[in-house]
Amino acid sequence: RAYPLHVLNVHEVVNDTLGGIPITVYWNWPSGHTTVFERTVNGNISNFEISGLSGNGNMLLYIDTPEEGGEQLFSPILSASVSGKPIQLTPIIHEITSWESWFKRHPETSSLAPDEQYKKRYRKGDPRTYFLNDTIYFPASPMPNDGINPKAPVIALPSAGGFTAYSIEELANTADENGLATRNLNGNTIVFEVSNSPLYAIARNSEGNTIPCQRALWFTWFANHPNTELVTE
Repeated sequence: RAYPLHVLNVHEVVNDTLGGIPITVYWNWPSGHTTVFERTVNGNISNFEISGLSGNGNMLLYIDTPEEGGEQLFSPILSASVSGKPIQLTPIIHEITSWESWFKRHPETSSLAPDEQYKKRYRKGDPRTYFLNDTIYFPASPMPNDGINPKAPVIALPSAGGFTAYSIEELANTADENGLATRNLNGNTIVFEVSNSPLYAIARNSEGNTIPCQRALWFTWFANHPNTELVTE
């Protein structure tokens, strides 16, 4: 199933069931962060909603319940609760790519339909100008001081030391004529399918299988995972 970003720009969270698995799809454009995780928590199928609260550069989520007050908060970029009882969310492997690239490989795909009552908001909810200036909407700490553009989109992969992140723009600039950039991570070959227009990166192993990863702007990822190694060449 595909979830168009121009729809997620407005809704940010989609609760769905795919392949029999209840999932939540999350996209927050001020942080550039996208993730997908299982929405079964403590054996209960839950609906996650935007709390309206910012947590270190990322929007926090809560589980929708009939009772109001005392809702537990979750950080999508940490894949965990940040209040109440510790709960770890189970991530779902996903791809951020163009519809053209995906549909060629999976023509049977269904797509999330836009809600007719939000037509005007979809047209106005274009965040492209945000990525062209230095303004950061939600505070984050610590901020990177490595000279890299804080708003540089990165793709972060689990590694032996925690996470290793790659600049998506750098991957795109060094890709071959087939849009592929190869890197070595902990002795394993990682092949990135990348594009400049639209800008995206997909990480696959040497067998061609998509591997777990998350996309975010560098400042948000660093604030929540400060030990991440950023590979820039």
